Amino acid sequence: MDFLSNLKKPTTVDRFHLRKVIHAPVTKGRLIVSAERFGNLNPLPIDLGSVVIYCFARAKTLEDYFVNENERKTSFLLIPKILSEYECNMGSVSKVPAYCHETG
Repeated sequence: MDFLSNLKKPTTVDRFHLRKVIHAPVTKGRLIVSAERFGNLNPLPIDLGSVVIYCFARAKTLEDYFVNENERKTSFLLIPKILSEYECNMGSVSKVPAYCHETG
């Protein structure tokens, strides 16, 4: 967390801690960060005035991308579940203000 504490200018942090509590249970079948650790991560972004910009695409767009790019890390069959988990949990998992933006 020293990284965040020592920032001197606005910085983008891609897929920070929310990914660990929303995405991982779907793709890995378990949390990859403990509730205690997540609790320690959550206040700092709030104190720094951070916001979450959640960019998403429709499931069909993502499926097409996965097929075209030969994506193998995540099955495109999980996309609807992952999108649903973000939609349902974005506001409850973190108290950092979140803004949603649909892409492509």
